[in-house]
Amino acid sequence: MTRSVTRESFLARMPWIDREDADIDAYCRTHHESLFDLRKALDDWKRDGVVIFPGAIPPGDLDAFDRELEALVAHPADHRQEVKVGKHSKHTDECTSEELRQCQNLRFNNIHFISPAARRLGLCPTIVRFLTHVFQDTPCTMQTLTFNKGSQQPAHADFAFVYNQKDIAFLTASWIPLEDVHPDAGPLAYYPGTHNVVRFGFYDFGDGEVIMTDGTNLMSATEFGTWLTGEIEREKYERRVFLPRRGDVLLWHAALVHEGSRIRNDALTRKSLVTHYSSCPQMPETHVLPDDSGTPQVFDINGGIVFRHPWVDYSRQLS
Repeated sequence: MTRSVTRESFLARMPWIDREDADIDAYCRTHHESLFDLRKALDDWKRDGVVIFPGAIPPGDLDAFDRELEALVAHPADHRQEVKVGKHSKHTDECTSEELRQCQNLRFNNIHFISPAARRLGLCPTIVRFLTHVFQDTPCTMQTLTFNKGSQQPAHADFAFVYNQKDIAFLTASWIPLEDVHPDAGPLAYYPGTHNVVRFGFYDFGDGEVIMTDGTNLMSATEFGTWLTGEIEREKYERRVFLPRRGDVLLWHAALVHEGSRIRNDALTRKSLVTHYSSCPQMPETHVLPDDSGTPQVFDINGGIVFRHPWVDYSRQLS
């Protein structure tokens, strides 16, 4: 979906906690949370653009996702799931099991379309509760990426590339390790504080655009990464490396600058699930499959939502 988003339109429609006058103390006096320390989580989010919840994913849910991934790799023709095999994008029913197993750089795009376990991981109770506080509305899953290796992706910020939601600023992401992450496996790295767009600023892709639209931009994603790196070095932002245990959760702000660090040992995997979220009212109508009465069809998971989409064949689920 192509649209025009400028600095002014982005700042005019942000979640409450991103605004300069956000009063976390006042919010915590009227809102309570039993799953985690709400004040600390919101303070971390406001200051750093990141919050970490150790051990938030139940082991049984992780095991279920492992089984579904194995079933997909073992029987790829039974499903039509978008997959990136090395540098080539295709669908699983065009791949052999051996091809998927031998690929050193495998990525499934939107596996939550067919994976009930992926939907549960992305909407675990802790994630749903925290995002409900951030959005002040029901969170919904928009997109997932499943990696078997570190991405080694250069510095970037998500909002410039993920923008199906109606208001671009209503976007967050989670990073869930599916195994303990070794320092040599190319772990996720991020720069706390870079999510504060008022302070950090916006990159101009051309004619005032702050998102990378349909290829008509005057500036490229590579130039965006170069600009981000320059700003980080100039302002001396700290770089943090995330070395989680299986089942931890890191949530990050859509404007947070992050990257996949260099893989120092090619024999190591770094299996992970990335999920992008918005709030339910932000989902465009074209992405919602209604029933005969016009009511959106959804998966309701722990109080969060995954909308069914018109283009997905839901008869070929992994379970």
